[in-house]
Amino acid sequence: YTTAPDNLSLCPIGNAIVDKPRKLTLFLDEFHTIPNAISFYDYVEVNTKYMPAWLRENLKWSEFQRPAQIDEQGNTNNVVIGDYYQPRIKLPGAAGIPDEIGTFYYIPNHEKKVFVEKLDFKSGFIRKGGKIFTDLGVFFLNEQGKMEVLSIHKGVTKEEILENTGCNLVWPTAIPTTKEPTKKEIGILNSEVDPDRLRYLETYPSKKRRSMILQIINQ
Repeated sequence: YTTAPDNLSLCPIGNAIVDKPRKLTLFLDEFHTIPNAISFYDYVEVNTKYMPAWLRENLKWSEFQRPAQIDEQGNTNNVVIGDYYQPRIKLPGAAGIPDEIGTFYYIPNHEKKVFVEKLDFKSGFIRKGGKIFTDLGVFFLNEQGKMEVLSIHKGVTKEEILENTGCNLVWPTAIPTTKEPTKKEIGILNSEVDPDRLRYLETYPSKKRRSMILQIINQ
């Protein structure tokens, strides 16, 4: 809508290329995706010709992923929590995350159990320059391969980030404050991109999230 109005979206439903902004939906995404598609591809074409960005210089794909764990070198885990053979939690898996050249990560709840000193399992990584967005700040993997603080959000303190981070961080001499979204951007987000406020689901504990999902389904 604002940052990249000419951006193309590759949708897994129908392997469709869409040139219009997409509304966030809990389900039935095909009703928003298929009618607006400008082209379709089969599974093999998408994964061999379009997804690997290094094969096509004129196409630069980026993806946002949410890791269960991330360490100070930008390695991530999205497979298991605990021992691999007897895990406490089984996660969705790596899928194509290790193959992506333009992956960014987002973490709705910045916690020690996410920012860890040692991963339970390594299933992905972020490349140098890649960014990590959390509810406390923005971080990136610097040239030395270490996670560095890029900025912290308004009202957040360095101490708060340290208390909720289980791995080492590189701190700049001067810590910038993250640029806040404009009223126009928030208005578009709430009215056109996410009118059902689905983005908050990932920040809620399970009981509240389940209740909100039921409300959306009933609507």
